Amino acid sequence: MRRPTKALIFAGLALFAGILLWAGSPATASLPAPEATPRPGTGEARPQGAVVRVPFQDEAELAWLATWLDVWEVHRREGFLVAWVTAPERRLLEARGYPVTVDPQATAQVNQPFLRAAGQEGGIPGYACYRTVEETYADLAGLAQAHPQLARWVDWGDSYDKVTPGGPEGYDLQALELTNADTEHLDKGILLVLAATHARELATAELATRFAELLVQGYGQDPEITALLDFNRVVIAPFGNPDGRKWAEAGHLWRKNTDNPAACAFPNYGVDLNRNAAFLWDVCSSGCSSGDPCSIVYRGPSPASEPETQAFQSYVRQLFPDQKGPALGDPALPTTNGIFISLHSYGRLVIYPWDWTGSPAPNRDALRTLGRKLGFFNRYEACNTSNCLYAIDGSQTDFAYGELGVAAYTFEVGTTFFQGCDYFEETLLQPNLEALLFAGKVARRPYQLPAGPEVVDVRLTPSRITPGMPVRIQALADDTRFFGSGYYGIEPTQTVQAVRFSLDGPAWLGIPTTPLTPEDGAFDQEQEAISGWLDTTGWTPGRHTLFLQAQDVDGNWGPPTAVFLWVVSDDGMALEIAPHRALSGTPGASLPFTVTVTNRTALTDTYRLQVERSDWPLSPGSGPWSAGPGQAAAIPLQVSVPVTASGASVGVSVLAVESTEEPARVGFVTVRVLVEGDAGETGQGTQRLFLPLIGK
Repeated sequence: MRRPTKALIFAGLALFAGILLWAGSPATASLPAPEATPRPGTGEARPQGAVVRVPFQDEAELAWLATWLDVWEVHRREGFLVAWVTAPERRLLEARGYPVTVDPQATAQVNQPFLRAAGQEGGIPGYACYRTVEETYADLAGLAQAHPQLARWVDWGDSYDKVTPGGPEGYDLQALELTNADTEHLDKGILLVLAATHARELATAELATRFAELLVQGYGQDPEITALLDFNRVVIAPFGNPDGRKWAEAGHLWRKNTDNPAACAFPNYGVDLNRNAAFLWDVCSSGCSSGDPCSIVYRGPSPASEPETQAFQSYVRQLFPDQKGPALGDPALPTTNGIFISLHSYGRLVIYPWDWTGSPAPNRDALRTLGRKLGFFNRYEACNTSNCLYAIDGSQTDFAYGELGVAAYTFEVGTTFFQGCDYFEETLLQPNLEALLFAGKVARRPYQLPAGPEVVDVRLTPSRITPGMPVRIQALADDTRFFGSGYYGIEPTQTVQAVRFSLDGPAWLGIPTTPLTPEDGAFDQEQEAISGWLDTTGWTPGRHTLFLQAQDVDGNWGPPTAVFLWVVSDDGMALEIAPHRALSGTPGASLPFTVTVTNRTALTDTYRLQVERSDWPLSPGSGPWSAGPGQAAAIPLQVSVPVTASGASVGVSVLAVESTEEPARVGFVTVRVLVEGDAGETGQGTQRLFLPLIGK
């Protein structure tokens, strides 16, 4: 047996307490040990139970119920909780006079066995969208092997079974560390994402894994993801409790790790790793955790008693510097670097410290602001757990914030523990990926950047240019992107007072910035459309990145938003437009024209056409088109004047002709279409013209 002496002591204490206190008040009573079930091994029957509603009158009664019931939901306004109960637990509730209401649909769903669907080869039986522990580890290790410049697969500890002889083999605790190795010397922001601390919360590990894949696959393709990994470090640990996760993959409602004292029968043993952290372990007077080894919220025999907890705390201390004073009431520094997000399910909540009390944390206002900004993406309410669920002590997020000052959050994702794949793919996944991306953007200064406005809807016209070609910048500076009014009111908003951009690096690197102006002439609103012109004279060919940032009237700069601008060369080609560069026609007319490309190289070249911008419908011919040395290829096009166009309307089209032999060789042409009767120029000519791009 494992830890026999300590386990027997706990068993005797639990039984003695149950006999003495069952007749006591709800705040102090506890349950006797559960009925015996088979020990773990191969082919254990899955214990049956029911999903029920249980009423409660006050916080003390809720706290008492939460120490021995498997509470899934808390509905304070209606005065009831939702819990999973076994037959003995239900009998005890009814003996105490609780009217227990069974949810038959939820009960049937939970009790159904995990069976592979027809044709399912990988994934958890019945849940093909969720990879197993082994599949997840293999895929993430493969990312690191295929992208060594971006990713490292690291071992940060061992599971209980791994360090305990005489039982299952257990697992290494693994994480994927992502960043651009060429920029390691910078003061990067740090985001740690940990999943599956509670084994049965299936969606969390897959969400973390998809986030890792999104970052790796998007690097170099998506400007925001590229900037995120250039200037931040993202660490993704898909399993905080892989031993327990294997029981959940077999269909068991497993929550804890697999620490196995003699006092508890299958499946009630284990330690709740989110009650086992050393910071303020067992600090609540009652209700936050349990000393009963068989309780669903058993906190363990001592602070950080479990190897998973010890490894977690060591890894967090390794990743983040200490940025908070030693006293409980000391706030973290305003310049604190780092965000920790622990992924759980379920409840559709973004929870910030403290977990152990409803009293405000020293950085409560800044924590709440970032929580509401994260909630903008996944539409989850931001709250303190004592107000939206129930208080807990010894939590991982309270450890990260309370000891080191890290901005720490729990995401309660989805609507159930065994979340169906349809909901995961269609509803849960994308909004939470967007929330995690935002967390990465602000990880370097989580207590400052979320307070400022965001820059969104950035448009560069055109987005590819030759050196010297003017570029128009348009965007929206927005201080209203938050969600949540159910707890503590709504997030205050401020007027935007400035917008700036820097080239090829964020402003915090000391790169010079250029201001942008509001399109209506004044910064006087919480949402401001802004614009400006970019002079690209002397720019070198290649990919450049603009970083746009907005400031509110309180002086808060928001997170930088990145956008790519490609500078290319048109050496080796010449472009002409026929019949001329400015067309005219009546509303509803279709106007044909031709772009002719002349090959000035010594080899045959092939070209394709890309429409960079077109205000009005444009129909290009089908390509590609080829031309030998010194020869020309004609590209037919047709633009349609909308029937609603007036005599003052102007349509602008920007076209790029690309060489398929040399992708960096691109030429541009701009065509204006005037409605007949307009006073604008309609003169003839075939030279290229780069006009200010007039919007609709």
